[in-house]
Formats: sequence, C-alpha cells, structure tokens
Amino acid sequence: GNMLPKINNLLINIDLLWVVNAMKLSGQNQICIMNCILQPIAQIVAKETDHFRPEPLTYRANFRYPASRESLNDFARPATTIFSLYFSSRRVLISGHPINPVLSTGERFCYECDTFMHDLQFYLDEFAKDDLMYIFLPIFLLALVIEVAVDRTQSRHLFEKQDTVASLWMTVFVVFVDILPKFLALIAFYFLHSISPLADIVQRQWWAWLLLFFLDDITYYCMHRANHEVRILWAGHVSHHSAVKMNFATALRQGVTERVHKYAFWLPLPLLGFDPMMIFLMMSINLFYQFWLHTELIDKLPLWFENVFNTPSHHRVHHASNIRYLDCNHAGVLIIWDKLFGTFSPEAEGEPPVYGLTTNITSYHPLHVATHEYSSILADVKRAETTADKLRYILNAPGWSHDGEDRRAKVLRHKAGLGLEHA
Repeated sequence: GNMLPKINNLLINIDLLWVVNAMKLSGQNQICIMNCILQPIAQIVAKETDHFRPEPLTYRANFRYPASRESLNDFARPATTIFSLYFSSRRVLISGHPINPVLSTGERFCYECDTFMHDLQFYLDEFAKDDLMYIFLPIFLLALVIEVAVDRTQSRHLFEKQDTVASLWMTVFVVFVDILPKFLALIAFYFLHSISPLADIVQRQWWAWLLLFFLDDITYYCMHRANHEVRILWAGHVSHHSAVKMNFATALRQGVTERVHKYAFWLPLPLLGFDPMMIFLMMSINLFYQFWLHTELIDKLPLWFENVFNTPSHHRVHHASNIRYLDCNHAGVLIIWDKLFGTFSPEAEGEPPVYGLTTNITSYHPLHVATHEYSSILADVKRAETTADKLRYILNAPGWSHDGEDRRAKVLRHKAGLGLEHA
C-alpha cells in the first residue's frame, strides 16, 4: 500500500518519448506492450484502494515531440495517437476502470487545453516546413521577367497589361486563402495516416516515392477534371482560365476558391500509408513542373516526350476556348492519363488556340475575376423552376441550361462532329 503513491508518480512522470523510441514496433505492437505494462498495475491500484487520488497531472511536462521529424520511420504514429493511448491507460490506473475516472472537471479541462496547445504547436511546426512553393516563387518571378524581356525583343505580344495585373492579384489572393484549407488538410492527413494499416509498410523507401509520384499525378488529374466538369468546382477554378494570354503570369493565376475543396481529393493517400509531408512535397513538385507549361515560347518537343509527358503544346490546348479543345488535357505531369481516359486532344496545326473563356469576363477587378462564376450560378439557380434543375446548375458541367441551348463541352463537340483522340 505504501508503494502505491510511488508507482503512480513513476507512471505520471514517465518520459513518453523514451517509451516511443524504445519500442521500434508497429502501432498494434505498441498497444499490446502498453496494455501489458499498465493494465496489471492499474488492476492492483484499483483493487487496493477505491479512494486514491493522484497528485495534479504532471506527466505532460515530460512529454517532448521529436527534435527532428526528418523521417517518420523513428516515429511511425503522430504524437497525439501515442499520447491518447497513454492517457487512456492512465485513466484506468487512476480510477480502476475507464468509465468513471476520478479526474475532476478542472483537471480534465486543463488536460484538454494542454493537449490542444501541444498538438497545435506540432501542426504549426509541420505546416511551416512545407515551404517549397515559397522557394520556387523567386524562380517563377525571374522566369516571368525573362519572358517579358523576350516578348518585347521579339514583339510576340504575349502579354496584355490588365490581364497580367489580374493574374498577379490572383497570386496574392491564393497565398492568403490557401493557408486555412491547407492547414486543416495537414491535420486531416496526419489523422488518416495515424489510422492507416499501411503506414509502417510504406514509410519513405525509394519505391514509396515512385509510387506516390504516380498516385499524386492521377489524383491531380481527377481533381482537375472534376474542376472542369462540375460547375460549382469550376467556379473556384475558372479564374485560372479567364486569362486571354498564355504566359508565366497565367501560371501564377491560380484558382482562388479552388483551395477550399482541392485537398479533399488527396485524402485517400495518407490512408494508403503515405505521410503528410511526403504528400505535400509531391504536390509542390507537380505544380512546379506545371509552371513551365504556360508559355508560347516553346514549340512542340520531341515526339517521345510529347507522348508521355504534359508539354506546353498540350497545355495550350487545355487553356483554349476552341470547341475542339474544350475540357481537354487535364494532366499535371503525365499526359498518359488523358489518353487513357479519353480527354486528350493534340494541338492541331491549322487551328491555333484561342485563349480565355467561351464568354470572356467583362471586368478585370480582382474580386470579379475570382468570384464571377458564383454570381452566374446563383442567377441560374434562382431562374430554375424545379429543385432538380437548381441542383443541375450546381453539379452539371458548365454550359448546361434547363431552358436554352446545351453548351457543355461534350455536347458542342458532338454537334461539331469532333471526337477526342484516345490512347
């Protein structure tokens, strides 16, 4: 009986990091070990006394996140999951059973606040590490300056002042709008990774990076294609396509409100065992590659490259408003996805791309550029007479109408007798 306070204090002040580092095991084995160690002691405490109360909770003070998160191999599960396991065991120790712990309301509140602050700091630290796009930004701006200089030298007329200014405004908007959705995605990715049965298998081997490259690229294809075929998603993406010139400024003209739904498409990847920082890194690499596609200064590349990879020629098609080219070439890095799924169109020699929308915007005010399609959707929804038609205006592809001509891309292409090239 005299040893019970000592046992309790020992477990309260246990250095959880030592426990985690000492057990180079899978998540299931860690749970088994924790149960084997703590459950018998909990039963002894519960049997010997019904009124024992521990000293104020102090075990969190000794808990430390790893000093380095360079590799998750040494810390296969997020800290919150390991800590939750430990706290569950502590509740059994304190009360004898998990249903009726003796923690006071104040103690529980302090614990929850402490946990929240520690976890929040962890996620903020991880979020700050995803800085690759900020490293790329000076490169993008330098490339833009060079392109402007070449354009002036060769009189190619690749830029239009208002169009370029609007593109730069969209860049500023995206930097700020992207913060919260990306941070929430990071938390969701860590949670899903923590429950993935494949996390201990995948880790960061070379083959995992290679597999992630393909999975990330096809995920981008699916997201990008959905942005063109679901009107409410198109409303978040359309600002990227409203540019009437094809240049590196247009590459920076990302969809602003697209950031709200974008990351949802990547949620399956952490469930497949890929850790969040791997995913965000691969997403950044994919976007870096796509920047160089937005130019008219590069003609077609060698045929073998054009057959496998997305190129400036393929992406000029994607930005064109010609009926032949509408909603084609959604690829990020590999054009093979478009060829496999029937959305590929080559750049035809006799039909140069006409950039912009089928009906171009009438104002270059930054807020109008970023949100004009939402106003159009709202007007169409109000005009529709039935609930079904209201939903179709939201979920169908752009161009659908309940009382007018159907101007969806696939319908226009069919009427014009134009097919798409398949693999």
